[in-house]
Amino acid sequence: MRINPFKLISFDSNMWASNKVVSVMTNNNSKDKVQKTAEIMDFILKNVSSGKAKIDKEPGIYIINIEDESKSVTSIVGAIDYNERKVLLANEDTQSEKLIGYKEIFKKYKMQINPVLGFYKNGPSITSLVKNTTEYPAKIQAFVNGIKYTLWCVKNPIDLANIKESLLDITTVYIADGHHRFSIFESIASKVNAKLIISLTDSDSIRLKSCHRVIVGKIAENWMQTLSRDCVFEVSGNFDITKDIIIKFRDGMTYRVLFRSEIIVNNPLYLAIDQLILHKAFGIGKNEEKIYPLPGNLDFSDTQAIFNLYKNSSVIVFIPHLKISEFFKIVDGGNRLPPTSTWFEPKIIDGFIMNAWAN
Repeated sequence: MRINPFKLISFDSNMWASNKVVSVMTNNNSKDKVQKTAEIMDFILKNVSSGKAKIDKEPGIYIINIEDESKSVTSIVGAIDYNERKVLLANEDTQSEKLIGYKEIFKKYKMQINPVLGFYKNGPSITSLVKNTTEYPAKIQAFVNGIKYTLWCVKNPIDLANIKESLLDITTVYIADGHHRFSIFESIASKVNAKLIISLTDSDSIRLKSCHRVIVGKIAENWMQTLSRDCVFEVSGNFDITKDIIIKFRDGMTYRVLFRSEIIVNNPLYLAIDQLILHKAFGIGKNEEKIYPLPGNLDFSDTQAIFNLYKNSSVIVFIPHLKISEFFKIVDGGNRLPPTSTWFEPKIIDGFIMNAWAN
């Protein structure tokens, strides 16, 4: 793949120390994510006009390191043009309503406030590839919500050439986060002077979990009877949301669900959960706006806060963490996961790496 320099729009380290900037950019509520994205773009444009958010005068490729208490991940951030779109492999379906909302936002702002997060396997180690660059002073260093972000800018022609040449043999990049951004790019990039910004790392560096689900509104009353043909239930025990399928109701009833072995021999577990539990047993149509994804780093202690946030919610479905080997088996086998099935960490907070699509 060919990765190219671009002009970064950015706040400096002092701005990221501001609680106002962090509170505006934090966008973890999936229920109102599209509306929140528009608010972030308004905020950015105001700060660009006032000079608080600055646009680099010369294009560059960027190196970002994101470090939390358990992992440090380094990525290369650059632009790809429309003809390079074929290297990106979508592995989840998109939500039609959300995609329509994002398209409307793009028409108004023509701005990307977060790169598409991608990773590859069987390629060079990103850490070794950028070792020399990360020894130089950082462009931005900030602590945001307990996570350390460090960003370097690569403009030296020799360093740029080395990075670009090292990535030429990569022919497949798996999209970890940003399927809707990629779908927008697919549909309109040929009509504008657009650059899709991607953050690229190797599969050894990525951390993968599953997204859970909260159901808004009522579900079919006979859900357990329907599901009992394919599953058995447990109502007590030491449940582990990283390993078990758990259904928790607002009234406190909690069930561990175990699929009968023959059900998932030829069907990936994550597709079976979507098809058999959410659609068949709960009676939710595939295009209904009743299923909202929840971050994969949640725990039982967060359930009451979730029910409080989603006022009309009735059920939370906790989904076991997805292993990277299972991910490759599903995607390389030609299947796609349901919308927002994966939760990759560490994520880049919105607005840390921004780009105007037509610049």
